[in-house]
Amino acid sequence: MKGKFYFIPAVAIIAMLVSGCSIYRFGDSSSNTSDTNSGTDYSDNSSVGQDSSDDSSIDISISIDSSDNSENSGNYDRLSHPTGNTYHDLGQNSYYSTYYAPCEGDSNILVIPVTIKGYESKATTANKQKIEKAFFGTSEDTGWESVKSYFYKSSYGNLNISGDVTDWFEIGLTPKQVYEKNDNEYGDGGTFYVLNKAVEWAKTQGYDMKDYDVDKDGYIDCVWLVYSCPYEVSISGVSSDDNPFWAFTYWDYSNVYASPSVSNPITNTYAWASIDFMNDGTSSNITIDAHTYIHEHGHVIGLDDYYDYDGLHSPLGRYDMQDCNVGDHNAYSKFAFGWTTPYVVKGDATITINPSSSSGHSIILANPSEADNITHAFNEYLILELLTPDGLWEKDATYSYSGYGKTYSTPGVRILHVDGRLLNSRNSFVDGVTDSVRHAFSNTPSYSYSSGTRSLRQDLVALIPADKSTKFQTSYSAAGSSSTLFKTGDSFSVSEYSSFFSNQKLHNGTTIPYEITFENVSAESATITFKLIG
Repeated sequence: MKGKFYFIPAVAIIAMLVSGCSIYRFGDSSSNTSDTNSGTDYSDNSSVGQDSSDDSSIDISISIDSSDNSENSGNYDRLSHPTGNTYHDLGQNSYYSTYYAPCEGDSNILVIPVTIKGYESKATTANKQKIEKAFFGTSEDTGWESVKSYFYKSSYGNLNISGDVTDWFEIGLTPKQVYEKNDNEYGDGGTFYVLNKAVEWAKTQGYDMKDYDVDKDGYIDCVWLVYSCPYEVSISGVSSDDNPFWAFTYWDYSNVYASPSVSNPITNTYAWASIDFMNDGTSSNITIDAHTYIHEHGHVIGLDDYYDYDGLHSPLGRYDMQDCNVGDHNAYSKFAFGWTTPYVVKGDATITINPSSSSGHSIILANPSEADNITHAFNEYLILELLTPDGLWEKDATYSYSGYGKTYSTPGVRILHVDGRLLNSRNSFVDGVTDSVRHAFSNTPSYSYSSGTRSLRQDLVALIPADKSTKFQTSYSAAGSSSTLFKTGDSFSVSEYSSFFSNQKLHNGTTIPYEITFENVSAESATITFKLIG
């Protein structure tokens, strides 16, 4: 979600802390071996909508590159699939019951267009067909990507989204009347009511909710509600901060005491957005714009927002699908979904990686004493990836999406500092997903559970810019540029980039005793040398 931040009552804030923008945007002060997925077995599910066994609608052939470059040398390993430690696993064990849709294998979603009273003119067959293309179409259908084609490409074929778009459901309420259905305890803006009415109606139209519970946990994996009125429609007596007509992902807490049922799945995760978001990027040679729907679906499968709701800094430099709705997902997100299997440096090494967009390559760097313990994304480390202005980056590198500026236009290596550690119900750090866990840190400082070291903000995932610019630490609107990425001849060490670390250490108190040299960086590959120092 972009440019707005929602009202959240005290109880709902609890959920927001788990998944950032996934909740409302009310109140923002600023307007590998993954070729064999080892997660939950979804193979017994019959597909709905587009046949999930037939990817002919996806106009690419792509898979993760799990081979080792013959030129690589030294002390390193290639990780295996993080079985039991993906975002889907985190959702199944979330402290706040924020279940996530599957992030691997087949995923079937139910999309219900909702007619808002007074805005019936948009509830047309033509617009339903546009919604179908926005969610399940090809690149040619949209001029960029649909939700389905985007995630298929971003996941290197590991996530295949299919589903159904129903006819228009008439809720019979004006925007103000929807808002008046607000659950005061959970601050849903009336959307719980719309969600449950829409699902009950869909059942009468022949839709079987079991088809949309792919992981068989008794909850519908995701219901998408696409409403017919404009986003930010004016509601008399309701402030813009309290207006629910924006785009967000949330969880149906009206079902908090209900028992999930595999035979009759109930609502939990849902997403809400206007049909008008399809027009946001049409000036960028896009005919049907799915950017916002794709961003929100990133929350549906587990990701936080990577911008700062406090409006204090720009941790990721704007250019990420979960930041300003642009480009591809970063190397951390992909690792946490189980889509990639990074290299882990364990001593002196030289590693060549290919572009993240096509290979899924990335490199993890931690203290040598900790390197053997990194088997999943929910740790603290640096992660490196080669960004190139192609693949899912190409469109947003060529055209400025919705006023956010163009993304990286030249190849370069991005270094991210990740602190994906998890806390249990006793506020103790745990190694990976266990029962009742949540992230310790967020890119919004006030949402972080653990205070830790406060000489610098402790973000979930933050950019370390090659040019050493501190603007990302102090400006909410700071955006990356060519100089943000590491190029041929550049070097990195914690002492050289000490302004991005507290006492030249990670948040967990360990050091990164390496000097990194970027031997050769091009659009085809990046050769990087790691040398232990000190």
